[in-house]
Amino acid sequence: MTPAKLGRRRVASDPHDWLVIDEGEGKAETLLFLHGAGSSASSMEGMMRDLSGRYRVIAPDLPGHGSTRAGRRDRFGLKSMAEDCATLVETLGADIAGIVGHSAGAAIALALDARLTPRGHVLINPALEPFKGVSAWLFPGMARALSALPFASAGLSLGLGRPAAVTQLLLANGATPSDELVDRYRALAGSSRHIDGTLSMMAQWDLTRDLPPLAGIRTPVLLLSGENDPTVPTGSVRRAAGELPHGEFRAIPGGHLVQEENPGFIAETVEAFLDTLDADRARPAL
Repeated sequence: MTPAKLGRRRVASDPHDWLVIDEGEGKAETLLFLHGAGSSASSMEGMMRDLSGRYRVIAPDLPGHGSTRAGRRDRFGLKSMAEDCATLVETLGADIAGIVGHSAGAAIALALDARLTPRGHVLINPALEPFKGVSAWLFPGMARALSALPFASAGLSLGLGRPAAVTQLLLANGATPSDELVDRYRALAGSSRHIDGTLSMMAQWDLTRDLPPLAGIRTPVLLLSGENDPTVPTGSVRRAAGELPHGEFRAIPGGHLVQEENPGFIAETVEAFLDTLDADRARPAL
């Protein structure tokens, strides 16, 4: 039976105090879900619910995001986040069969590959390329400057927490601003701690330095690209799929937040992909 609401708990795992959605402990296989910058584990909950009948499903609020309290301010970069997520998984005693990552969470998924050794990854609108041109220095530089100002996060949360501002942010991501989505992101945007965590992540993120070479990742990876996603260009997702030895590109209907707007479809896609891997593994070698 699928639970109406998935279980949540606080987990102390060095160096952070994590909020983790965790349902289905004791099931044979576990899936790990990683959200993107500025979001929270709740953004993955719809598809997790659909998959929880078969798998144990785990999704943390990333450090400084949602309800996870960051223990150190120098642990927001990709390499550090991946290390801390791996430590959390070990604290939970989970053996990860698959990782589902959205946007920046997709980069964390690939950075976890060698340590967690999943059978496969499903990456939703994966942000795997650095900003180019002026944006390459402008956005991280702005984030570093704002995160260093004592009251910047509080001021931004006052402005971004307004329903009209949240609606515009959702539209800019190719989403239809339903009441549920507006309420979810309004709560996040209205939290100065969450804004501070998001800015810190943006300031310390360096894909050129910290993302493992895609050519060296031997795990099968399904890359999903929303046809109406204005945030992550389809071309970048195609390029990543081409660089991965076992990468598969698939264009799908939807925008950047497709896993929130159509969770059932994404859950079915994840399950079918993992079933295909199981079938390939069970097929005798010629």
